[in-house]
Amino acid sequence: MRACLEQWEKEGFSFTLDWLLRTISAVATGLVEFSSLDMIRVTDFKEALETAAGCVSHFLDVAAGQLGLDHVRVLMGRYSFPVICRLLHLAGGHFTDAAETGRVLYWYIHSALWGRYAGSTETALNQDFGTASRSGIGGLIGSLERWRGGNLVIDGQDFAGSGRGSRFFPLLNLLSWVHAVRDFGNGLSLSAHLSGQPGAIQVHHVFPKAVLYAAGYEKGQVNAVANFCFLNRETSLVIGKRGPEEYFGAIEAMHPGALASQWIPEDPALWRVGRYPDFLAARRELLAAAANSFLDQLRAGNMAGAGRPLARLTVVAPEADGGSRRDQVMALVAELVELGCADPAIDCEVSDPATGEVLAIAEACWPEGLQPGEGDPVILELAPGEADLDRLRELGYEVFTSADSLRSHARRQNGQND
Repeated sequence: MRACLEQWEKEGFSFTLDWLLRTISAVATGLVEFSSLDMIRVTDFKEALETAAGCVSHFLDVAAGQLGLDHVRVLMGRYSFPVICRLLHLAGGHFTDAAETGRVLYWYIHSALWGRYAGSTETALNQDFGTASRSGIGGLIGSLERWRGGNLVIDGQDFAGSGRGSRFFPLLNLLSWVHAVRDFGNGLSLSAHLSGQPGAIQVHHVFPKAVLYAAGYEKGQVNAVANFCFLNRETSLVIGKRGPEEYFGAIEAMHPGALASQWIPEDPALWRVGRYPDFLAARRELLAAAANSFLDQLRAGNMAGAGRPLARLTVVAPEADGGSRRDQVMALVAELVELGCADPAIDCEVSDPATGEVLAIAEACWPEGLQPGEGDPVILELAPGEADLDRLRELGYEVFTSADSLRSHARRQNGQND
């Protein structure tokens, strides 16, 4: 088990003890309340630990291979994993066939998009565990549909979020890999052309940030999910700060269909910065149509709609700081633990309890304070432009946007001078 967790850590996945205990409890008892662990023998617990590790590992491979969700920044809906592990355990460790896998992925994506476990997590998990045991994935889909008032259809406005912390950014990532989007520079499929080159694909602003800010657009509009696409690093650098109006025509002439593969509206009038809001609206509708079509195929059990297993690629932001940032965070965490602070959750998704909206994917989070039971919950968010800091503070979080500021705060709490 330790080796398995270490491997997940190397691949960018991290799971809190709270999350892991839920999963083990799920496999061991079919219940979610932690009190049920009191009745479990040590040998049974160890066996459940190994089984849970196997189930999680299996589903991570499915999510990465069939959906392209191969990195912590796009791995959504982690609190649905205990339910999926229960399904796998009941099925003997593997889904029955490709059709069942498709339906499980359908339920997983929708439960993540609509924040099934963002509110009363314990209650929702209890309900879904009972449903999974009684009626399997079909029952879970029906239950989710009733919970949503019969609406499991994605609307263009659902893509109206901003930043990579938005709940619908992982869906954009998923659609891009499933549909094998093409690079603007060479016209080739990103997933096929860049296999084996981790970090070579970047999140790119279709309308450059500098151009939009100069035109008076606000940060939320500039970082709209519908303004993101994926390009290889070389193409992103070549395009630079050029607006779509300058180069989209040439791309369409050289590589017909490359723009459409990334859901770029075909009307050239929408490529002008003055029509940016209209561009976003049109692209959101295209994305929603693609999402609904793909999800309908999954629900029908058509795994052909998910395409071939995809190469596992690491997507980075234009600021290629993934390794150094993670090293910085882990060094800080080690220092804070030495000061007596609790171990945090790493790469933690923080949701609004009222709406279920993802407010941040924090580098580190101490939900009970740096020292459990003392002080407010603490978040380290090193990409503040992608988080709703005001709402986080409104909910009572102490938010730190640099390692140094959090380090200084912890030292002052510990009675040390900087």
